[in-house]
Amino acid sequence: MNILKEKNFAISVIMPVYNTEKYLREAMESIIGQTIGFEENVQVILINDASSDQSDLQCRKIKERYPENVEYISLSRNSGPSFCRNMGIELATGEYVVFTDSDDKWSANAFQRAVQLLKCESDKIDLVSVNLEYFDAYQKPHILNMENAIDIIVDINLDYKKIRTTVPCFIKSEVAKEYRFNEGQMFKEDTSYINKVILRQQRFGMLADDVKYYYRSRTDRTSLVQGWSGDKRYYLEAPRQLYDALYTESLKICGKFVPMMQFVIAYDSVIRFAEPITGLSDEELEQYYDILFHNIQCVDDKMFLEVNCIEVEIKKLLIAYKHNKELEDVCIYYKKKEIQYKEQEIRQQKNRCNCQIMKQFLQIKQDGTTIKDYFEKNRYYEVAIYGFSDLGELLYQELRDSQITVAYIIDRNAGHISADIPILHPGGKLKEVDVIVVTAVYDYVEIREKLCIGNNIPVISLEHVFRALMGR
Repeated sequence: MNILKEKNFAISVIMPVYNTEKYLREAMESIIGQTIGFEENVQVILINDASSDQSDLQCRKIKERYPENVEYISLSRNSGPSFCRNMGIELATGEYVVFTDSDDKWSANAFQRAVQLLKCESDKIDLVSVNLEYFDAYQKPHILNMENAIDIIVDINLDYKKIRTTVPCFIKSEVAKEYRFNEGQMFKEDTSYINKVILRQQRFGMLADDVKYYYRSRTDRTSLVQGWSGDKRYYLEAPRQLYDALYTESLKICGKFVPMMQFVIAYDSVIRFAEPITGLSDEELEQYYDILFHNIQCVDDKMFLEVNCIEVEIKKLLIAYKHNKELEDVCIYYKKKEIQYKEQEIRQQKNRCNCQIMKQFLQIKQDGTTIKDYFEKNRYYEVAIYGFSDLGELLYQELRDSQITVAYIIDRNAGHISADIPILHPGGKLKEVDVIVVTAVYDYVEIREKLCIGNNIPVISLEHVFRALMGR
């Protein structure tokens, strides 16, 4: 075995190969054609998992054509994709690794974009993921794909529903080498592995939706993933293995079962609850449902409700099963919870919005700009402030010692607020001022519409003020 060390590769591609002679050339062409520059920057590690077709011949031809880029290992007995990936991790010499199936493809810009994001955000993330699109037997996007026009960083504590379950991810090599695929886990082993890596930084990069990994859906259904139906390990081993991996790692790193890992289990459980079950005896079926029952106990009910790909009735049934309740009771429970979750989500969105506005304010202060500059430039010398919570008080304090006069405050809790200027309830005719500034920015549109009824006063949001001061 001659490991390639003389080149400083940017990426090591780890590709298990098993009976894919028909597809291997196409998979390799998508790697060779990468805009990052194949011969200069890409190492490919082909691991033939005892194929019975002509895959060995194909691999040898690829190795012969690119001897400085391709490492080829041929196993004498079939050991499974996890064993092959673990071997590839050991042999990888690139700065980053990526796992690729030998019948799939990449968009030409994927490697270059992934390296750029990993280098740019090196202190924040260990892993970059991409959207997945099915091709061949049928063409459609994966249901977990994200719609982002630009590359983003996902914070799992803020965006817990943006889960990753598939292996096409780019990972720092030194981080990838800290973890191993569970060689005894035949299904969802990639979900276990990549989420352990994600938990390390609790953030990951997501490339814009113009970058794709193309997953082949074979017409003959011979791939391992497509052939799960009827394999008892899919039912009796995989769900518990996935839960144990994520629960244990989450407690180890975070001290709790974090929402994103709960959502991964919720997603897996809801789909399992909806799909047909084949090949199990009555005793095995009971065992399978016991495993699912165990898995869902530590998952918040709202996680099941927020899985979008399954009809509501299935999710209600799963919640009923979790709580040992009748479906009718769960429907009542579901409606109450739905209202609570929506209210909670709105509160969280408002808090995030206010935090963003506060960051803009701090940036303005750091740049040496003052809020009064905006009002003087626009000749707003007498203003009213809508909302007297933290942002409202902040704006008032900034303006009170300037040439800008705050004539009054408008707030729904006017009767409970003490201040040295008039506090008015919203609604009705208001005293004329040059402008009303809404500090409740999340509800700005609704508030503006109500203020315009019976009044002819310009209404702007505090966010608009800050954006103008920042030149946006």
